[in-house]
Amino acid sequence: MENIRGRLGVAGVVLACACVALTWTLSATAARSVQRATTINVIAGAPTEFKFAFRFSGKPGAVPLGTVMFKVRNGGKLAHTFKVCSSPGNVNANSCAGKGTASIAPGKTATLSVTFGKKGTYEYLCTVPGHAAAGMKGPLTAG
Repeated sequence: MENIRGRLGVAGVVLACACVALTWTLSATAARSVQRATTINVIAGAPTEFKFAFRFSGKPGAVPLGTVMFKVRNGGKLAHTFKVCSSPGNVNANSCAGKGTASIAPGKTATLSVTFGKKGTYEYLCTVPGHAAAGMKGPLTAG
């Protein structure tokens, strides 16, 4: 009888250790799979009214694959928007399909979350009529 209790005790300890090891492995895997969004600060209307200024560490105009959070502040005197085209390609267009902010009043801010799923060059622009044509646009290289 004592021999059976001993075996059950050892089996219980082994089972408990296996559960702890599995929990640690799953937690580590989950932690690696959760990626934090990259945040890029954008100033619309700077350095001149029809330009954008970007503030982030890294190569200018480069964004990583995955989710990027653009925090856009209007530093100009006119209302502006910030839009990122959904497909890489033409970076000289004055309009495109994509994701953008609503109109941002001078001194106000907006946030835009964009997920870059494939490498390429994406255009960003201001959708206020005439602003992109005046130069308020440019390329972002993902990947």
